Amino acid sequence: MPFVDGEPLDASILNKLNTRLNIIESKIPTFGSSNPNISLQSSGQESIPEIRCGTSESIPIDGPVIKWPIDFGGENMKKNPTVVACIAGGESDFGISIRVKTITPSGFHVSIYSPKEVYSSKGKSKIRINYIAIAY
Repeated sequence: MPFVDGEPLDASILNKLNTRLNIIESKIPTFGSSNPNISLQSSGQESIPEIRCGTSESIPIDGPVIKWPIDFGGENMKKNPTVVACIAGGESDFGISIRVKTITPSGFHVSIYSPKEVYSSKGKSKIRINYIAIAY
């Protein structure tokens, strides 16, 4: 039952509220203590995802379509992940797009598409790719 301003408070309701707050407080981790780690416990029914994320090395754009492999640095995942990738920036003033292809537990490939101005210029553009991979 909600509290109404101006009504007296019942001691038994306050005791129940105090008990519930104590239970909640006991379940909140204390940060900055001697053990700052939070452990995730699984009853076997929940699925804790594997996550890999990173940035590729510099990729030179030297053609209209480039296929480029990105690996997870030797940390294979247990299943094929879902991968989200985007261009992390580069030196080109022209539109470059990417598409994630061929996903495996050890990494994935991207296809990089660019207009002629990007790969025919003297300096040749370079980009990097940010990615996050999640497997449940």
